Amino acid sequence: MSPKILVIEDEFPLRESLVISLVVEGYEVLGAADGLVGVNLARQITPDVIIYDFHPPQLEGRKICGQLHQNQRTQKIPLILISADRLPEDVVPQPGTFLRKPFGRRDLMDAVLKAIAPALTTRQFHNTNATEIQAQHCPC
Repeated sequence: MSPKILVIEDEFPLRESLVISLVVEGYEVLGAADGLVGVNLARQITPDVIIYDFHPPQLEGRKICGQLHQNQRTQKIPLILISADRLPEDVVPQPGTFLRKPFGRRDLMDAVLKAIAPALTTRQFHNTNATEIQAQHCPC
């Protein structure tokens, strides 16, 4: 079974581009146009990685992180933050967990591979009800 990725991005062209790029690489990918839908979808499908915009409608990046980390099912999902805007000073992403827009396909794939690397070595993904994947710090 392929790793499942959730993309939370309000800009339709970028969201579709990310989804298509990831599907071509063999991932199962779902997209959400706003933060609230994205968090609810994450709780339902438990993706292996979440790529999210810092400023989507309905729920901004910090709140997305907070809600995901409050839920036992989603708290250990690796997160990749994307933003064209300057991040607030109190938001210090871990290396490899932040992509500044515009970013290239190679940058995207490198970040995704780094996020799922622990699961790839054991072939255990969230969507197969496997044991916990190594926790990564919330970029927010």
